[in-house]
Amino acid sequence: MRPTGAEQLVDLPSVKAHLNIPPNDNRQDDELQGFILAAAELARNHCGPFIPETHTQFFDGGRSTIVPDFKPVASVLSATEYYGLSAYPLTEQPLSGQVNAFGFTVDYATGEITRRTFGGEAATFADGAKNIKVVYTAGRAGSVPWTARLGVLELIRHLWQMTQQGGGRPKFNGGAYDGGEGMVPTGFAIPSRVLELWQPYYRGPGIA
Repeated sequence: MRPTGAEQLVDLPSVKAHLNIPPNDNRQDDELQGFILAAAELARNHCGPFIPETHTQFFDGGRSTIVPDFKPVASVLSATEYYGLSAYPLTEQPLSGQVNAFGFTVDYATGEITRRTFGGEAATFADGAKNIKVVYTAGRAGSVPWTARLGVLELIRHLWQMTQQGGGRPKFNGGAYDGGEGMVPTGFAIPSRVLELWQPYYRGPGIA
């Protein structure tokens, strides 16, 4: 599940400061809050979650490696193999410290979870359909990177300018906002400047 407020990578006071709106001007607060949620959701779709969120996912067995949909993977809380109605908990065991045949390792750079047996040998998860249950946390440790937050703020400014000018490309100081727009997997056009700020965190095609 996603924790309350996970979408809010930036807060309302930060957005007002970025848009040069006086803090005591509350006339557009509801609209700005909508932009905050929309922009942060687009950031999450493009980069994966920044704020940790927990997911439960079932995978087909019969293979040695599985990859969760939500990345980056911060930790695997539990993994369970089901042989029919029998459940067998697996534990994360380093290659140099296997303690039994029911282990797994995680490549946190890619999110890949590999089934392991004695001696660290790769094994296959139990055969079956959706019989491997994994509970994991996706997200990034520490504070949200400033470049990611700035990208969200810039996207909110883009959306705000579109509403204030009644459509068309937003203008700033008489010039174009940036060099153009790029399309994200959702089909939404995002300014190139925003995509540049988010590029270090791009997660590639896939789910969430």
